[in-house]
Amino acid sequence: ADVTLDGRALVDGQNYEQLASQPAAGGNIDVVWASDNAAVTLPPGELGSLQRVNNHLIPDVQAKFDEFFTALVDEVNAIHQNGYGMSDPAGPPPGREFFTVTGGIYGVNAALQADPQLIAAAQNAGQPGDNTNALALASLATAKTMNGGTTSFNEHYGFLVAGIGSDARRVDDALANRTAYVGYLENQRQSVAGVSLDEEVANLIKFQHAYQAAARAMTAADQALDTIINRMGLVGR
Repeated sequence: ADVTLDGRALVDGQNYEQLASQPAAGGNIDVVWASDNAAVTLPPGELGSLQRVNNHLIPDVQAKFDEFFTALVDEVNAIHQNGYGMSDPAGPPPGREFFTVTGGIYGVNAALQADPQLIAAAQNAGQPGDNTNALALASLATAKTMNGGTTSFNEHYGFLVAGIGSDARRVDDALANRTAYVGYLENQRQSVAGVSLDEEVANLIKFQHAYQAAARAMTAADQALDTIINRMGLVGR
């Protein structure tokens, strides 16, 4: 059977065309005709769904997490830059960042990793027991700093994870429904065009009994003819 894709013949008798994938901007994947690199618009299905996940769903999730981490880094750094480490002298705060961003990669400031005493846990210099700034950093977990001051980092992160789980559950349910529907259609097709083994066995038994009955009838007829021809003809001899 011939197969068309996006208005073009994919399989035509014994001839066929090949598809190819090409990297596109933003990490996307384009599907093209291998013969001329013309773009292909894939219909809903396994291949089209994989392309949609790569080109749309994953970037959307990444963008939401990037927004979350950017806001978290900005808030943490703003507090940390106004604090003092244990070895900092009196005077203006040193303004050290807790997080650094290099090429889109988040990391902890290398100076803090080398010397943890530089972590700005205090709001005043020269006071080893001052943990006011550390408490301010810890309070960011529940402070209403996201979505225009309506949600905290903890709540926002929970919403992100729950949204991914909800999407995954919805896809699983849709797949289960489609699979059940395909099974129903296949059963309907089999009931119309398929072969029922029970019905065929019943027919075989019926035909076997009919053959046996016909064989008995032929035997009875043969015996009757034998009696008429070979035995009744002896009377009067």
